[in-house]
Amino acid sequence: MSTIERFYEYKDIYAHANCLEIAKSQLGLEPVGGQGDRFNIPWRPGSDSGALSMNESGWTDHVTQEKGGVIELVRRVKFGGAADDIYDKKQDAQQFLGDLLSLKAKEFTRKEARQGRSEFLKKHGYIKTMDYPYHDEDGSLIMVVQRWEHTEKQKEFVQCDAFGNESVKHVKKVLYRWPEWKDQNNVCICEGEKDADTLRNMKVLATTNSSGCGTWNVSYSTALKGKDVIIFTDNDIPGRAREGFLLWELRETVGMIKVVRFNNEVSGFDVTDYFNKYGEKALLQYIKKQPVINKSDIKRPQDDYHAIQEAKQANRADFCNYIKYKTESGEESMKPRQINDLVDEVHIRFLGFPRKVGETLFDHDRKTNRINIIRNENEFFSWIQSKSKRLVNWKAGTGYVTKKEFFAAIEQSALRYEEISYAPSWPERKDAYPAFPALPNPDSGHPHLHQLIDFFNPASPEYKILLYSFFAAPLYYEPEIPRPSWIIDSEDGAGTGKTTLAEVNAILHGGKEIRTNVDQIKTKFDEITKRIVSVTGRQKKILLLDNVTGLFHCSQFADMVTSSSISGRPPYGRGEETRPNNLTFIITANSATIDNDTAQRSYFIYVKAASGYSASWKTEVIKYVEEFRYKIIAEILDAVQNWKAFNLKPQTRFPEFETKLLQPFCQTEENYQNVLAKLAVAREESNVDPEMAARIQDYIKQQLIAHNLCTDEKYFIRSEVMEVWLEKAVPTTFRGNKLGYLKNLIKQGFANIFGKSFTCRNDTRRGFILNPQLDGGIKVIGFVHNEVKEVLIK
Repeated sequence: MSTIERFYEYKDIYAHANCLEIAKSQLGLEPVGGQGDRFNIPWRPGSDSGALSMNESGWTDHVTQEKGGVIELVRRVKFGGAADDIYDKKQDAQQFLGDLLSLKAKEFTRKEARQGRSEFLKKHGYIKTMDYPYHDEDGSLIMVVQRWEHTEKQKEFVQCDAFGNESVKHVKKVLYRWPEWKDQNNVCICEGEKDADTLRNMKVLATTNSSGCGTWNVSYSTALKGKDVIIFTDNDIPGRAREGFLLWELRETVGMIKVVRFNNEVSGFDVTDYFNKYGEKALLQYIKKQPVINKSDIKRPQDDYHAIQEAKQANRADFCNYIKYKTESGEESMKPRQINDLVDEVHIRFLGFPRKVGETLFDHDRKTNRINIIRNENEFFSWIQSKSKRLVNWKAGTGYVTKKEFFAAIEQSALRYEEISYAPSWPERKDAYPAFPALPNPDSGHPHLHQLIDFFNPASPEYKILLYSFFAAPLYYEPEIPRPSWIIDSEDGAGTGKTTLAEVNAILHGGKEIRTNVDQIKTKFDEITKRIVSVTGRQKKILLLDNVTGLFHCSQFADMVTSSSISGRPPYGRGEETRPNNLTFIITANSATIDNDTAQRSYFIYVKAASGYSASWKTEVIKYVEEFRYKIIAEILDAVQNWKAFNLKPQTRFPEFETKLLQPFCQTEENYQNVLAKLAVAREESNVDPEMAARIQDYIKQQLIAHNLCTDEKYFIRSEVMEVWLEKAVPTTFRGNKLGYLKNLIKQGFANIFGKSFTCRNDTRRGFILNPQLDGGIKVIGFVHNEVKEVLIK
C-alpha cells in the first residue's frame, strides 16, 4: 500500500521566509555588535566572532566567503546537517520551514517516489547500460548506481538501495569499490564509475563518489587517510574545478598526490578516452611521468561546489518574475516576486554573474574563456536564456517587476572590477577579474624566459637586461606608484623587430595592445582616453605609440604615463569613467628625438638587425609565446618575488620599479650600475630639449640683431612677437603650443637667457624677459605698425 508524503518547494520557501528573523526567533541565534545583523558562526563555535552577516535573503560567512539561504542555515543549525554535505538534513529543513510558514505542500506517494525515475527514463527512450555496485567495508552491497543512456540526450543516473528502491537517504555513504582498495596504500580518484572501471580493468586500484564532488562527505576523506592518491581530471571546466576541490579537501589527509590532466586533448576528454585512443601501455606511461604535487602550492579553489550544486538545481526551472500557487478553492493563481529575490536567483543560477568591469556588465564563459559583454536589458535577458537553457517567463502588471527595473537592479548589485586580466598582476589585485588559469610551476633556471629574450637582438648587454624588465613590466602595478614608459629604437632603422617587441609583450600578457600614432595623440587625445577606459581597453595592459620619427613632444602623453588614473567618457557610456593607470606605455622610434618630459619618464632599449634574416621569425616568436606564455610569466614572477634588493639608492624617478623589476634581472651591483649608466646616456642623447633651447636662443639673438637691437640689453619681449619668431625657430614637425614649450624649457633650466617670470611691471601684456640678470631698466619689444620695435611705455 502506498503512503502519501508531502514536500515544500524551495522557491516557495525563499519567497516567504525572512532569514534574519528566523535565525533570531527559531534558531536562537543572538546578534553581536550594535547593528543586529552579525552573529557568531554556530557550526564553528568559539571562533570567528561576528563573522556571520545576515539579511532577510540569506547569510555570508566572511571567513570562508561562503554564502547561503535560509534552508541551508536551518539545515546546519537546527538539524545539525554536515557543512560539507548540502543534502544532509536538507529535507528536514524544508519540511520545518514549510510548516512554519504555512505553505501549500505538494504530495506524492512513496511508491511513485521509489519507482518513478527509472520508469520515466524508460518511457522516454532511455536504456539502462550499466549497474555500478557500492559495497560497505565488509563487502555487503548497499547501493547501486544505474547508468541510463539515450541516442539523442545526455546520460542520466539513478541511485537505488540494495533492494532496488530509488531512495538512498538511509544508505551509508561510501566510495566506489571500497573493499578492493581500503587496505592498500594507494588509489586513483576518477570523475565517474566508468573511468574507475577502466582503470580497474587494467589492474589499477580506482574509486569515485556518487553524485559528484558537491556531495563530498567527510567519511570519504577519512577512508583515504594516509594513502597516496592520483586524481584524474576531465578536460573541461567542471573537471578542473573538481580537481581544485579535491586537492584542497585532501591536502592534509592523504599522502602523496599526483594529478593526471589531458590538457592537449579535446574538451571533455577523460581517462577512458585516453585508453581508447592510445592504449593501456601509453596510459600507464603517461600516469607514471606526472610530477608529485607540492602540497604547499595548493590554494583554496575559487569555485564553490555547494554553489554549483545549487545553481544546477535552480536552472532546472524557467526563470519567472512570479510565483504560481493554488487558492483555497483549488484554482491556480500568480503573485509577483520581490526584486531582491530575483536578483539573488540570478546570482545563484550563474554563480555570481553577471559582474561589472567599470560600469558595464560582463559574463565569463569558462568553456571558451570568452568574456561576453552585456550592455542593455535585451542582451541581458537573451544571456539568461542562453546560459540557463531555460525560458524567461515575464509577466506585466501592477506589482510585477519590469525588465527595465530588474536590469537596473542587476547593474547596481553586480560585483565591480576595474579591469579584466588575462595574466596575473604583481602584487595581486583584488579589483582585477582573473580570466586566466592557475600558473604552472616555474622551471629551474627560467629557460622559457631566456628563450624569449634570445629571439631578439639587443644592442648591448645592458639593453638585454632591460629586455627582461620590459617583459616583466605589465605584471607590476601598485596604486599611486608611477612606472616608466619604454622607448624602443635602433640605429639600424626599420626591420629590427621594434614593433614586434611591443606586440609580443601584449600577447604574453593576454591579448592585443591599444595602438595609436603621433597624429592621433596630438589631435585626438580625448579619443585615446575613451579607448583606454572602454570595456575593451580595460582588458589590455599595453599602449603602443608606434613609429615615432623626428621631434616628439606631447605634455599630455607624458603626464598620462605617470598619472595614477585615467578618466574619460567611454563609447556607449552614460558618463565619465575612471580606471587605474596600470598601462605600460611603449614608444617605437626611428632615430626620433624626444622632449625632456617624456625622456625623463622613460626607459630605453636599443635593438639591432639580426645577422641572418628569417621570413618566419615573427611567426616563430608569436607561436612560442602563445605556447609557453604561462610558463614565461611563472618564471618572471619567480625571479621578482624571490629577489633581495641591493643596498643602493635608486637613481631614476621610478625607485619602486627600479628596485623590484630592474634589479632582479641585473643580478649583480656592477650590472645594475652599468644599466643605469646606459639609461642615462640614452636619455641624454634622445632628449631634444637642450638642443632645441640652444636653437631658440640663437634664433632670438639673430632676430634682435636683424632689428637693430642690442643682444646685451634687458628686454621684455611680448608674446605676440615671440610667437612669430618661434614659428621659424622651432621645426614644423612640432605641432604643440610653441609658447608653452618655450616656457617649459625655461622652467627646466634649458633656456637660461630668459627669466622664469612672464610678466613685466612696465607692461600689461605677457611675454618673456631676456637677460634678467642685467642691472638697469627693461625695454619692451612689440609690434608697432606690424614691425618689431622697441615700445615706449608711458
